Amino acid sequence: MNLKAWMQVGRAQTCPATTLLLLVPYLAGGRVSLIGALLMTVFGILVHLFSFGQNSLLDTTVIHYRGRLPPDLEDPSKAHHPLVCGTIELSKAHSVINWGLALLATAAGIWSLFGANPALSMLGLIVWFIWGWGYNAGLSKVSAIAFLPISICFAGLTGWAWFLTHETIGLAGVYYFAYVFLTILFQISVEGNLKEMAQAERSNLLIAMGARLRSGWFSPGWSAAWGVGIKALSGFLLGRLVRVDFTIFDILWGMLCIVSIGILSGKLCLPHFYDRPRELKLMSLMEIVSIYAPIPFMVDWRIAAILMIAGAIWFIGANKLLWGTSHPGV
Repeated sequence: MNLKAWMQVGRAQTCPATTLLLLVPYLAGGRVSLIGALLMTVFGILVHLFSFGQNSLLDTTVIHYRGRLPPDLEDPSKAHHPLVCGTIELSKAHSVINWGLALLATAAGIWSLFGANPALSMLGLIVWFIWGWGYNAGLSKVSAIAFLPISICFAGLTGWAWFLTHETIGLAGVYYFAYVFLTILFQISVEGNLKEMAQAERSNLLIAMGARLRSGWFSPGWSAAWGVGIKALSGFLLGRLVRVDFTIFDILWGMLCIVSIGILSGKLCLPHFYDRPRELKLMSLMEIVSIYAPIPFMVDWRIAAILMIAGAIWFIGANKLLWGTSHPGV
């Protein structure tokens, strides 16, 4: 088995993103054990590998428009991808990925039965599975509002973990869920479409909002207001997550994150010279800052530091190992 190729298919470099979206709400509750935290870490990694692997697989095999190839076969930037170049057989990928997702969903459902709020945890699981499957199966390529199902999907997955250790959602839960939703919304509707500008797909929301790529220059049209607006609202929600008994470190951390997000938003959303490798680097930085920002407000600083350091080490190391660069090669 070519483990490196399988890790590329599952986009293993961004495993910390999914894992932290599960660990943080889980650890923020009162019914937490070390074994539970370790199991959640393993589950988060597997969920990421199999769900992102399914996205890669279906983008390589599903035809969305009559007379055209599957999108990843038409995208020159994906020519080196293991499913495109044939390093991994498609039949093998279908078997491994779909069996894996089915088993993970079943295990998560059983876990829900032992959670603090089994019914709402199970609901979150159902939302994750259904909306995520719909996105991967074709909505991502045929709908300009495909950002909604995938944002709902991740909010559902976060809800599954939250209600394993929380009986109710509470105000902090509302703010955190909304923040997660907006974080994924920006990743998909702005970053995801920005990196595919050269393909000019009909489902590209930025193009629908008037964005154009001419002679290497990105003109955002109305999409600039969309992207900056999402991050402005995210900053507001981040401020609401600051604890009542906040410290100077909380304030400094919040200010650092908000300023960083603002700068990165400008670099990605406003007019600029378009260079895909540069866009990927900026997107990676934005995702790291956005995902890390609420962690110290949700869990103890010592735990937050461990999670963030481990995530950064994984991201940098996996990118070097899988793609030979500091950013993903997809």
